This record gives sequence, structure tokens and C-alpha cells, in this order.
Amino acid sequence: RWLFDPQFDSPMYVSNSALSTVIKKLFKESDYDLEFLANPRKRPDIVCLKNYTLKAVCTERADIDAGNITKPDQVLIIELKRGGYEIGQDEVAQAENYVRQIRKSAMLHSKADIYAYVVGATIGDVDPHKITSSGHINVISYAHLVDDSRKKLFNLREKLDEHYKKLGDDSIVENALKQQKFNP
Repeated sequence: RWLFDPQFDSPMYVSNSALSTVIKKLFKESDYDLEFLANPRKRPDIVCLKNYTLKAVCTERADIDAGNITKPDQVLIIELKRGGYEIGQDEVAQAENYVRQIRKSAMLHSKADIYAYVVGATIGDVDPHKITSSGHINVISYAHLVDDSRKKLFNLREKLDEHYKKLGDDSIVENALKQQKFNP
């Protein structure tokens, strides 16, 4: 989740049964890939379909307008298209429909925000960021996610490789034992 925005990198974003129920109602039984997850009940935040996989998580907060009932607040939907998929107008419209249906479900906090990310191999002739009255739809490629993750990790892997190559073959303990002792 941290790849999409730092705000989503929080343990507050969790699976929610009401949100999962609304999302699962968006699809027909024939849309599901029942063999992808061995036990889908262990991962209610993931919906595996034949051409793509959805993950939906949210934060929760008490809604004063609804009698202080705790409801999903910040919703994050990640739609991962499978192999070589180009994201076009149909895929964006599909994400807009998810966002609209979740908003219409009346199970959200009155001030909830919905963020949907559609991820594919390439991006067709579509706007990469779209804000509707129901929520935010973002289109991104796998390559962009990889590049962005490198930047966000400050090339950590390369720095660690370089650091450990400088240490040589001896372990840290062996190097410490080779050092002369300081006698006061």
C-alpha cells in the first residue's frame, strides 16, 4: 500500500466485512477465479477474478451523522490487471463503477473518501487521475510502481549491496575480533 501513497501505509487500513460484502456483490459468480486462493476466507480483502484481482481495505471512524456508528472511512481499492493488460476507457469506467457502487451502498462514513487504483502493464489513451463525485480513480503501470518503489526506498538494495561488499568475506564478528584491544 505504501507504493500508492504514504497515507495508505498505516496499520489502520484493514479488511472490513461490510466493504467486502459490497464489493463481492458487484460481480457474478462466473467472474470469480475460485482456484487462485486456496482459502479465500483467510483473505476477505482480496477478490480474485479471472482477468484481475481486487484488494479493498479501509480505515474506520465513528460517524456522528449516523448516531456514532463506526463505519468505513478512507477506502483504498487496488485493481491489479493480469499479464500484459493495457488500461483503457473500459477499465477506468469499471473502476468508476466500483467507486460509485460503494458510495451508493450507504455503508460508508458520511465524509468518507474512496481511492481506486487500476494497475496494468500499459496505459492507453486515458487520464491517469480522475476525480468524480464518488471518489478518486488513478491509473498506473507496473513499471511506474517499480520505478517509484526504487525512488521511495532510496535505492536501498544497491546501497546495502555496496555496503556488504565493502565488509569483505569476514563476518562482522570476525572483523571485530581482529581489532586490537584498547588498554587504558
